[in-house]
Amino acid sequence: MLVFLSKMKKLALIILLIIGFSCAKEESNLNSPPVSPTKVSPVNNLSCTELTLDLTWNTTSDPDGNALSYIVELSNDAGFTEKLLSETTNNTNYRINLEKDNTYYWRVLAKDIHGATSTDEDIWSFNTENTQISNHLPYQPSNPVPANNSSINTGAVKMEWTCTDIDNDPLLFDIYLGETNNNLTLISENNENFFYNTTLSSGKTYYWRVDAKDNSGGITEGVVWEIQVQ
Repeated sequence: MLVFLSKMKKLALIILLIIGFSCAKEESNLNSPPVSPTKVSPVNNLSCTELTLDLTWNTTSDPDGNALSYIVELSNDAGFTEKLLSETTNNTNYRINLEKDNTYYWRVLAKDIHGATSTDEDIWSFNTENTQISNHLPYQPSNPVPANNSSINTGAVKMEWTCTDIDNDPLLFDIYLGETNNNLTLISENNENFFYNTTLSSGKTYYWRVDAKDNSGGITEGVVWEIQVQ
């Protein structure tokens, strides 16, 4: 009986060692995403007269020491629902050709050799001028708080965003909210602030949008953002 118990103890020890080794090996194989690159130029909200432009950013790092490449993305909307450009490069700059009288939004993601990518919530924008236009539309509201597709733990929420106007016109905002992304209700009109306080029900998903208006009649419709309330 003692011999049997001794053998069972040895067997249990071997099993524990195998499990521990497997867990350690699995943990060692975990891969962390790279650090987000820092954009350099064109500076945010720049008004451009040239239609050929170099997007530049700083070299970033990877927690695991992996080699990195960069994904450059360009869009006419801050939500990047339709991308004009999505290219991968090993450099820290990328030359683009632009059209006159357009607003562009750009971001850069770092990607490691295992496919993990960084995030870029700080969207930058720039405008190409048309000297024949006396008033430019406001930039599209961006950088929402809470972040798009995020979850919050309370029904009381302060919705925030950023927005500028190339003509430095004062801005007003119309705020829309709903439980489906294609059926939003206007909940605040001509809001002078860059935030709006509201209360949302727990266990639901909400969609919201902010439209920007200048004092010359220009209106820029925002993208639809999503919030999940726990």
